[in-house]
Amino acid sequence: ATMYCGSGGRRVAGRRVRVLAGHVAPLLDPSASVLDVGAGDGALARAVLDLRPDVTIRGVDVLARPTTEIDVTLFDGRTLLDHVQRLRPDVVVQDLSLPPLNGINVIRTVREIDPKIRVVVVTMWEDPELAAEAFRSGDRQRKDRSDSRRGGCRPGFP
Repeated sequence: ATMYCGSGGRRVAGRRVRVLAGHVAPLLDPSASVLDVGAGDGALARAVLDLRPDVTIRGVDVLARPTTEIDVTLFDGRTLLDHVQRLRPDVVVQDLSLPPLNGINVIRTVREIDPKIRVVVVTMWEDPELAAEAFRSGDRQRKDRSDSRRGGCRPGFP
């Protein structure tokens, strides 16, 4: 699986990380392979691993950081999809903001590479039209990062 556990280039507060990890971890099948797109400092991925030591998480990001909680490989618009093609994760967790890429197009391309790859979007975007487009493109579970600031994380779709 490819999982996006992104902090969007910013360090996510510890409580938010724990709340998000608590919602993302149960979405992963046993022994899932996860690609953390936009891994940031890897804090969210590390929190998921603490809850689910049976999964494997590989991180990719556009920005190199001096220290990270997990191994993170640099990517750009072209190499991200190469990573998905090569790794064939079980789940991809991503944001809708993946400069220079369009997150919706990434979902579609991941689904074209392998329709069995599950996509989970973790985002701060609250636009219902954008959420609906992501859902139509293959995202079946959306976690709203903005809700995690209020102590919870709700699915973006019923």
